[in-house]
Amino acid sequence: MSIWKKLILTTAFIGFYFLILRPIRSYTAEIIRPIVKTQNFETYNQSSVSTTIIYSSKNLTKEFPFKIPFGMFFLFSTISLIFISAGWKNFGILCLIQIFFWLIAFVSMLFGSKGNLFFLEVMDMILRYLLPLSSLGFPAYLIIQKRSNAEIDSYES
Repeated sequence: MSIWKKLILTTAFIGFYFLILRPIRSYTAEIIRPIVKTQNFETYNQSSVSTTIIYSSKNLTKEFPFKIPFGMFFLFSTISLIFISAGWKNFGILCLIQIFFWLIAFVSMLFGSKGNLFFLEVMDMILRYLLPLSSLGFPAYLIIQKRSNAEIDSYES
């Protein structure tokens, strides 16, 4: 694929992200906010796609941001996939990674909202570390895999 085609695809995806995907994320956050607010926690809207849950006990106060998936790490990863000429299957895998980790985080938030700090910590770890790591790590994995396959092909010929 030529560099011009990659630049056009990247520009189109960035437009899609900000004009379509970002409003969908905001709408989804509006649907989820009442679920978060009806629990036994104070909350505040950190952004249009994120709600922060405040856990308070006698001697402990912690904040846990709950974000809707397909954020900036997804954007960066998708652009990376475009530039390494990944197939449609890989874009699907990236979307499944986003959905999978977010569902685990959502279920953890539901269990944590019953007062179990462990599940809120799990939610926080997934949304702060595992989701970004897996999103950004997936294109890196594909690059390493392509190089490895190219090396194997060069040894065989």
